[in-house]
Amino acid sequence: MRDKNTALSARLARVLRELYGRKSQQVSTEQRMLMFTELGAKAPPGAAGSEPGADAPLQPEQGLVPQPHAPPKPPRGRGGRAPLPEHLPRETRVVPVPDEERTCPQCGGEKRTYGPHPRSAIANCSL
Repeated sequence: MRDKNTALSARLARVLRELYGRKSQQVSTEQRMLMFTELGAKAPPGAAGSEPGADAPLQPEQGLVPQPHAPPKPPRGRGGRAPLPEHLPRETRVVPVPDEERTCPQCGGEKRTYGPHPRSAIANCSL
């Protein structure tokens, strides 16, 4: 009796390892059902092919209804600081380039300016 119990336990462990083991080492559904019938046990409810009509396509009345795809989310706005209020005073400051840096060292031509680079800053004042 003990030998038979040990043999059945080993076979059950082998079947369960093949059922729930690595996907690359699993056997086909027919082979799995054959193993369960050899053991004289009913296939577990989650096993494929264990229920009649398991190979039939899923119907809405079985509880699985295809869900519509969610619309894509709009792109999020970039964060950052809000612009400074308009009532604050504005000051334009021109910083001239020194004469020795106005000529190109390679060709000797005069460098040109790219235009203003405006920036806003709040002056640090003590009260």
